[in-house]
Amino acid sequence: MDRTGQIVSQEVGSEPDLVVRERRGFARVPVRLEIGYEDTFRQVFLTACDVSEGGMYLYSDDPPPAGSTARLLFEIPSHPAMIRVGGVVTHSEQGPNSGFGLRFQPDEMALVDYEALRKFVATASRPSPRESSEG
Repeated sequence: MDRTGQIVSQEVGSEPDLVVRERRGFARVPVRLEIGYEDTFRQVFLTACDVSEGGMYLYSDDPPPAGSTARLLFEIPSHPAMIRVGGVVTHSEQGPNSGFGLRFQPDEMALVDYEALRKFVATASRPSPRESSEG
């Protein structure tokens, strides 16, 4: 399901998942994370609505153009340090859910941060025992 509530695709299986697999090759999970965002023109706090090992989508009333580079700073549960990573804006959207997709630049992320993010996404993508027993 995308951020507008439309089904984009889902993993193969009998139960619908919150995980979305797309052409990017990474599972995305819905989140609500506050992100410190910095580019050439601004330093702001934005909200991410989904995250994967490879990037995230951030809500913004004034999204940067595709190709813009940025630095991010954010926390994820169960990781003791702030994650710092560079990224490139892949696309921008205007409208009710305006924002932008950002692809992480893995060479600008510490390995320990990448592993923590990978584990967070993997854990968040698993249905809870309650969810998997319903239906």
